[in-house]
Amino acid sequence: MANEFINLLRNEKLREEIINYLFNGCDDARALFNYEPDENDEEGKELMKNMDWQAAWDSISFCYETEKLFRKYFFDEISQPWPIQPEELTITLESMVCSEEFADKIADEEVGLENLYDVFLSYVENHFFSYRRSLPFTICKIRNKDTSFIKWFLIGRLEDENEMIKSTNEEFNTEYDKSKILWTKNDISVILEPRLDKRGKYQAKEGIPFREDEYSINVIVAGRISPASLGKVYSQISRCLPSIIRSFALLYPLEGTTFINFDYPPQADEHFFENYGTHIGNCLELFFTEPTPEDSVERRIRNAVHLLVESDNQTIDTIGLALSITAMEALLSQGSAEISEKLGIIAAALLEPDLSERAKAKKFVKDLYDQRSRALHGEKIEAEPQARKNARHLAAAVLVAVLNLRYFSKYGSEAEALSELKKLYDDPYKSGLPAGVPELNIRSLWANKKD
Repeated sequence: MANEFINLLRNEKLREEIINYLFNGCDDARALFNYEPDENDEEGKELMKNMDWQAAWDSISFCYETEKLFRKYFFDEISQPWPIQPEELTITLESMVCSEEFADKIADEEVGLENLYDVFLSYVENHFFSYRRSLPFTICKIRNKDTSFIKWFLIGRLEDENEMIKSTNEEFNTEYDKSKILWTKNDISVILEPRLDKRGKYQAKEGIPFREDEYSINVIVAGRISPASLGKVYSQISRCLPSIIRSFALLYPLEGTTFINFDYPPQADEHFFENYGTHIGNCLELFFTEPTPEDSVERRIRNAVHLLVESDNQTIDTIGLALSITAMEALLSQGSAEISEKLGIIAAALLEPDLSERAKAKKFVKDLYDQRSRALHGEKIEAEPQARKNARHLAAAVLVAVLNLRYFSKYGSEAEALSELKKLYDDPYKSGLPAGVPELNIRSLWANKKD
């Protein structure tokens, strides 16, 4: 992939325009530096009073102009996240050419600009597109029922505790081999790294001994990436991925639980990434996608993911509540009129399979929307922290449902997925759930709610 990026930088038009600008820019800077104002040119005298080579060079706006060229021929041709940042290219090139001596050598044809650009490309390839990795950060906790030592128990083998930890970690890592890379793009990967935190106590179930160990699932960002890009992508991933993980952890397990997993880092089990890894990767992909001008389910999911990231990073409950409801609105919106009514109808049809319970689901959604409106207008809402949790849980359920609806739409068509959402409003009393949408634990919120 790094070779593809270098080939983009070798674009002949880019090379030609950079070289022309270098030649003309050096010439203009030298002319200004050597300018001798006339005796009556007071403005010129004032200008030249503090003139040095750096000031003359700055006057040609080299970094600004060359960045425009790099964006046009390179960055506009690749998707986010970028493996290198524009300022790294411009500053590197400028450092090679900004001296007065270099400008004189160009004028005297002692330096070939063609060769200079090749030197620049070689430097970029060798210094920026090197393999780098970030520090790890934790995204969730997993409790894994370790059965690997059962064979040791049955044959009476005793092993040193450190060896047992090593063996268990090796087995755990092997289990995660296929899902170790959570997401990758542009030679940049988000990689899972399980870490054993705590050994559980021996227990027995149906006469079979087992031990439940606790692991942290850490993430690193790694790839052939420049230092500035690694810092930027790490900052983005470490901010958005915990929010994406939370959306799925709130709904796990899918059915039959009243426990809502608001822990941070969230708790899960060894099947979490097996169940949700693809959708988590899709959310990361859409997080970095440029928004499309036309309405699409892809754009709706992208906007919702960004809104939920902001919601989860809010310290004020009112704003967190509002952003979660807005994320749900971004996913389900069907026009600007009667918003709460439409959201209630669509969300109920999307999440509640039982027709006899849909009125409760609709009322639950409308009540949350009403609480959001009142809170934003300054009214004190009772149990506001809980309202924020309910809104976040609801937004997570809608996000997961729409992800599944999109995935199971005919041929993965965006138009088909949008059509399916519209059908939920047009025909809200069809029993069951749309194709591919699972029953989620969000139903417990309105099923247990007393009017």
